[in-house]
Amino acid sequence: HGRIVDVRAYGMRDRENRLPMERDTICRVYSMSKIITSVAVLCLLEDGVLRLDDPVDRFLPELKQLKVITGGTTEAPLLEPAQRPITLRHLLTHTSGLTYDFAGQSPIHLLYKNADLWSGPDLQDFIRKVATLPLQHHPGDQYTYGINTDVLGAVIERASGQRFGAFLESRLFAPLGMVDTGFDVPPEKLPRLAKTY
Repeated sequence: HGRIVDVRAYGMRDRENRLPMERDTICRVYSMSKIITSVAVLCLLEDGVLRLDDPVDRFLPELKQLKVITGGTTEAPLLEPAQRPITLRHLLTHTSGLTYDFAGQSPIHLLYKNADLWSGPDLQDFIRKVATLPLQHHPGDQYTYGINTDVLGAVIERASGQRFGAFLESRLFAPLGMVDTGFDVPPEKLPRLAKTY
């Protein structure tokens, strides 16, 4: 009837200092942010701003005419044009051909690692770097866990006209009362942050 029936916390948020998990302990969500980003995309789908089969270059023209690696080395990769554009559906299902820089030591993974994707001021810088990289396979051909959701964050920024974090706050976190969810933990909330073991 709209009331919480039972809530319990177990374990330690900080073993060294003997601090227990509590109802308001803040935990890192890591890749669960992919679900949050996907829900944000669904909001824009419901608004009619996005469609699942929209090519990603409609919002990120930097990603037009991407290439697929077919062999070669990190220094001299063999490339061919992608057979089809990446769509939002491909990004949501990790079938775009984008990969991660930590997923191996093959030429494509080293290309991603050398691109230094994770340094930079914002998603626009990230997309500028992604635009220089090949795909591991043609969009839609197979599943590859990769930077798809990060690219979706940039799509959300361009499609909504808001910074990604601001969009999440206004459309998801604030309406759902998610007062402790965000990309950073403010200093006053750090004592509530659980250590990651």
